[in-house]
Amino acid sequence: MAKRRAVMVVGLTLAGCGAKDPGLPGNPPAPEPVEAPPIPVGNPAAPDPPPPTNPPPALPTWEEAKSGHPPGATNPPRPELIVTPDGDCYKKWVSGMLAPQPGQPHGDRVEACEENCGTAIQCPPKAAELLAAHQAGDEPEEEGAE
Repeated sequence: MAKRRAVMVVGLTLAGCGAKDPGLPGNPPAPEPVEAPPIPVGNPAAPDPPPPTNPPPALPTWEEAKSGHPPGATNPPRPELIVTPDGDCYKKWVSGMLAPQPGQPHGDRVEACEENCGTAIQCPPKAAELLAAHQAGDEPEEEGAE
C-alpha cells in the first residue's frame, strides 16, 4: 500500500522598524474602523403609529338583523325594538308561541339594558319617537297590548 504525503506551505512576512505593512500587491489597504452612532432611547421625535386601516364595522340595520329562524318555518319569532335611555338600539327576538309574562316588558320600548338585549343595530326612525315619548313621561301604547 502506498502512503500519501501531505505538504503544507506556511508563509510569513515580517515588518520591521515601524514600517507599515503595505499588504499584498494589488489589494487595497483595509478600511479604518468606523464608530457607529449611539442608538437613542425613547425617541420623542418618532411619529405616532398610523391609525388602523380597517374601521370598525357599522352596525346592521333593522332589516339586516336576522333571527336565525329558518325562512318559511312555522312559528317564527317576532322582533322587538329596545332603545336604551342613552339612545342605543337593539333588535330582540321573542317567541311567537308564548304570551308575555305578566309584569315582563314586551313590545317596542325604552329600557335600560343590562343583559341579553338582543342584537345591537342602527336605530330606526321609530327609536326617536320611543325615546321622545319616554323622556316626556308618557310611553306609547305597546303593540299587542290590551
